[in-house]
Amino acid sequence: TLATLILLSYAKLLQISFKSLSVGILEYPDGSSKMLWLPDATIKFFTGKHIPLFIMAFLILLVGLVYAAILFSWQCLLRLPEWRIFQWSRNPKIQTFIETYHTPYTPKHRYWTGLLLIVRIVLYFVAAVNVSNDPTVASTAITFVVCCIVLLKGFIVSQLYWKKSMDVLETFFFFNILFFVIFTWFSLGDKHFNQEAIAYTSVTMAIVALLLIILCHLYTYTSLFSKVKKTTLGRKVDRLFSATDPEPKPRQRRYSPPPDDDIHRFDELLDELDCPVNTDDYNTVPLLGPPPVEPTFSVVELPKPRNLAAPDPEEVQANTQCVPDAEVEMKELITL
Repeated sequence: TLATLILLSYAKLLQISFKSLSVGILEYPDGSSKMLWLPDATIKFFTGKHIPLFIMAFLILLVGLVYAAILFSWQCLLRLPEWRIFQWSRNPKIQTFIETYHTPYTPKHRYWTGLLLIVRIVLYFVAAVNVSNDPTVASTAITFVVCCIVLLKGFIVSQLYWKKSMDVLETFFFFNILFFVIFTWFSLGDKHFNQEAIAYTSVTMAIVALLLIILCHLYTYTSLFSKVKKTTLGRKVDRLFSATDPEPKPRQRRYSPPPDDDIHRFDELLDELDCPVNTDDYNTVPLLGPPPVEPTFSVVELPKPRNLAAPDPEEVQANTQCVPDAEVEMKELITL
């Protein structure tokens, strides 16, 4: 609600600020001149009670310019490095407030609200500089700016809003402004042309569009037309709105399995990636061979005999004499 009120009162605040800062120069026959406040020539410019009015108007204009610049460059401010000077842009409350203006737009064109506010500043500045109050100056400026916006939307910007109905509605109001300004400009040179009829026609078109907007919201977001929605006409209207006003869907990456027809090709591709054929990679000696394997060994300790006494010489001699007798017996067995 606060964002909407600021947006609605922005043009009126600009008009009051530029009117408070407007100056007129009064020249006398003797060559002297005085700077006077243009709305009231009895008050000198920046003197007396005009000083606080000038200061307040300047502050409001400065805040309005900064506000429009933030809305225009917000999507660039979020990409700046996280320095202390930009810490205010990471505040959740400020982000929530600014996102109120950017929600209807696509991510690439969230500057649009700030651009329209800057256009309002330029138009009111031209009106303030036009001291002679020549109506053709304001008409020329408005016609040129609105034509540039319409050309920008039609040829440069691909999709401005998420909902196409919003884009069509905004374009309708731009053409309504062009209709009013062009025919008003034409009526300045023709006294027989009724200027009030142009104003009545333009305002009537805006009121009809407003009533259609309210009716559309009542139909979409309330249950007043629940019975109408069940009819054939109501279903066609629902399809029309759903077709022209698609909701933004988050981008999700989902895994899609290969089709059944290509499953064998997919397996062959995996086999080639795992074990490539028609190559000499397996015949070449690898540059980095396996590390050498060190042989393992074990140490066995034999227990020492407990009887360490010297052997009897007679037993040793008897054992040596028995060896030849055993060899003779073995030879006889072999011959047999």
